[in-house]
Amino acid sequence: MRYDRNYLYITPEEQKRLAECHVLLAGCGIGSNIAECALRLGFERLRLVDGDSVSISNLNRQNYTQQDVGKLKAESLAKRLQAIHPQAAVEAVPAFMDIRNIEDCLYGIDVAVNALDFTSDLPFLFDRVCAHRQIPVIHPYNLGWAALALVVPPKGPFLDDIVGSQPEKAEVRFVQHLLEELLPQAQTAWLREVAARYATMPEAPSPPQLAVGSWAVAALTTRLLFLLATSPAQVQPYPRVYWLSTV
Repeated sequence: MRYDRNYLYITPEEQKRLAECHVLLAGCGIGSNIAECALRLGFERLRLVDGDSVSISNLNRQNYTQQDVGKLKAESLAKRLQAIHPQAAVEAVPAFMDIRNIEDCLYGIDVAVNALDFTSDLPFLFDRVCAHRQIPVIHPYNLGWAALALVVPPKGPFLDDIVGSQPEKAEVRFVQHLLEELLPQAQTAWLREVAARYATMPEAPSPPQLAVGSWAVAALTTRLLFLLATSPAQVQPYPRVYWLSTV
C-alpha cells in the first residue's frame, strides 16, 4: 500500500486524519516543495492557489522542471502531484489571490500555508481572514542553508503586528527581527553576515534563496502540518519559531 513505510512513525488513525485534512497552499513558489512533501506523507486534499508562471530563475529552488517554464505554477504543480498520487484531491486555482477571491480560496480549509509574495498587503490580510475563520496559518521561510517556520494562531499576534503594515521588505524586516531577538546567535553568525551584505545592496533585489532551504522548509512545514492535523496542542505558536539549519 502507498503509506506502508510510514509505519512506526504514523499510526493508521493519524494517517486517516492526514488524508481528511484540507490544506491550502497560498503561493506555489516555496509552496511547490511543501506540497509534494505533504502529499507524500499522506495529505490528500490540497488546494494550490497562484496566478504566477514558472520562470527559469525559479528552477534553482522550486519544484518545477525546464518543461514547466512559461506555464502556470498552480497547474504545473497539480499535474506533478497527480502523477505521484492520481487519487488525491488536488485542486489548482491558477489565479492571484486578492480581496475578491480570498474567501472562496479558504472555503473548507483546515490549515493554511502562507507562502504569498510580499508585493502587497495581501499576506497580512490573508492571516486575518484565516483568523476570522479559525484557521491556523504556517509561515515558511527559505534562509538559504537553513529553514524557518512559525505558526500564527487565530488570536494572533500577526505578522503586521511585528514588522508593520508596509509590505515592502516585510520579509527582510522579519528575518532581522528573528536574528535580533529570537534565533540563537551562536548558530546564526553566517546568516547575519548574509543579511548584512543584502542590506547594503542598492537595488534591493529579491532575497537570495537556495534549494537546500526550500526542501528543509518543506520538511519543517510538513511536520507542523502533521501536528496540526493530529495533535494541535503540541504546536507552539509564535513567538516560538521552528528552525532547521544545515550549517
